[in-house]
Amino acid sequence: MTTVAIIGTGIAGLRAGLEIIQHPGFKITFWEKSPSVGGRVATRRFDEGFVNHGAPKFDKFVEVLAVDPMATQFSEHLEFKGQATALPKAMRDKLLETPEAVEFKFKSRVASVKANGELIEEKGTSHNYDFILMTSPLPQTREMLKSEVLPEVHYSKTILFVGPEQRIEMPTSWSDEFFEHTDEEIKVQAEKLTGQSLEGLDLKKWRYSEVLRGVGATYHKFSPAVFLAGDAFDPKYENHMAA
Repeated sequence: MTTVAIIGTGIAGLRAGLEIIQHPGFKITFWEKSPSVGGRVATRRFDEGFVNHGAPKFDKFVEVLAVDPMATQFSEHLEFKGQATALPKAMRDKLLETPEAVEFKFKSRVASVKANGELIEEKGTSHNYDFILMTSPLPQTREMLKSEVLPEVHYSKTILFVGPEQRIEMPTSWSDEFFEHTDEEIKVQAEKLTGQSLEGLDLKKWRYSEVLRGVGATYHKFSPAVFLAGDAFDPKYENHMAA
């Protein structure tokens, strides 16, 4: 049995897992610091409905199909018709159809990853894998690897407020300016900018919202056992190639 750890359960991590389980003999463990799948493509549920509370650039399922036609296999299982934010849950459910090959560890933060395939949890427990795929935002990946691997990747920040069937996304420049302020100060300044009360809405901050400049490759082999992938990796970033 070949053991694989995938760090991150956004679209990149889930898609990688779905590809791997097509082949017998693999055991996949997903490591996710949040309580659920989705990453920046996430849905917040309320009694009255739901709202996209992530920082995705794909809001509609049809937009996902434009870059990943294979996602059609989930179209019949999406909880919210046409919503891209329902896709991670559908992908998770597909993975769990083979529970003997897949395990999810939620609220489990990874402290460090070694080149030999050793993964160490924040609480200190060590795990060894044949392969580790890291799909977390590249700054977080570099922290876990304790390495300045690859060029620096630039992200925009996003501040938003969400409530039942409501999402207010603040402008990128404004989000960057106020991101490090206290939540109360952010709310006060946001109400001044929008001219409306934000009472009852939840504040959400995404430090790694959208890649502004990434790595011009589909993935990076850090070592024979550790690979890096995710939204920072795309051949379109041709002027910022991996070293």
